[in-house]
Amino acid sequence: MVALMFGTAIVFALTWSSASAFVIPIRGTREFGLTRTGISWLLGMAQAIDLAALIPVGRLADRLGHGLILGAASVMLGLGAVAVGLGSRVWFGIGCACLGLGLAGWMLPLGVIRHHTPAAQLGWRTGLYRVGVDAAIFLGPLVTGLLGRGGESVFLALASAVALALGARLMTRPPG
Repeated sequence: MVALMFGTAIVFALTWSSASAFVIPIRGTREFGLTRTGISWLLGMAQAIDLAALIPVGRLADRLGHGLILGAASVMLGLGAVAVGLGSRVWFGIGCACLGLGLAGWMLPLGVIRHHTPAAQLGWRTGLYRVGVDAAIFLGPLVTGLLGRGGESVFLALASAVALALGARLMTRPPG
């Protein structure tokens, strides 16, 4: 269960960092002719939705279970990544909103890890969690940049497929 939460957090970090640092600015400018201001508005919208949804998502997780809500957040993140990576201009904008909603579940894996970890190992696992997430935040834009034109959308589509699969797994069999 702990390994599944580490994997989920890493997929969240890869997906968001790839989308926000590379795909949204590059694809938005290249394919949709958006200016820096337009890109900033899209990124700001995703962050504002994330901020507005954090407390409701946390309350739902406390009531319905962390795994179930994390699964729903993972599905939203995956749908947003598909829309940002492969969608038309309208779906590109909707994808940014979905990414923001999915990001509201960003810290839920740590709650599940905490629940399944003995107190003596909690500090170590929390540190390992941060190392994995921070490495994924670094690797997302690096990999998309190395893939080059068109490859970034394929990478984001693959990351979104993993996020959707994780979301389906977590929603059908949520962790205890």
